[in-house]
Amino acid sequence: MRPIAESLEIIEQPKLTLEDMKQQLVSNPARLGAFLAAANIFKKELWDYAKDHAKSMMERGEEVPGWKLSKTKGGETFDILAIVEAAVTTNATITEVVELMGGEIDGNKFREWAGKRGYTPSALEAKTKPGFTRMLEVKGKKKQLTQ
Repeated sequence: MRPIAESLEIIEQPKLTLEDMKQQLVSNPARLGAFLAAANIFKKELWDYAKDHAKSMMERGEEVPGWKLSKTKGGETFDILAIVEAAVTTNATITEVVELMGGEIDGNKFREWAGKRGYTPSALEAKTKPGFTRMLEVKGKKKQLTQ
């Protein structure tokens, strides 16, 4: 229970409105960092655990007030034989089949596939998607709240 209490202690006055709490968190970088590290337990340990338990209860017919189960239909797919049959039957070109399949493949998968066939793709043909920025917790440093 200590990490839970620590995550709430980071907020000076927990009885404030949600907006007040948000403002307190972002007004101090040390407080923000400490909160992110301590509150992570809610998602990792409590939320997922509670959600899975509630889902199991509802699947057994028990009620969880404010929640319900929603079923979706599984997606339909066609396997390689159906695709090949349709391509041959309709005289589809290789380009048409590749476009149908999404028009591109992961670079590592393509290099591996091509390499097994003795082909080395040109780096000039590769397309690079834009990267993104992730936020990672720095391990090993003691997180201290400085006011």
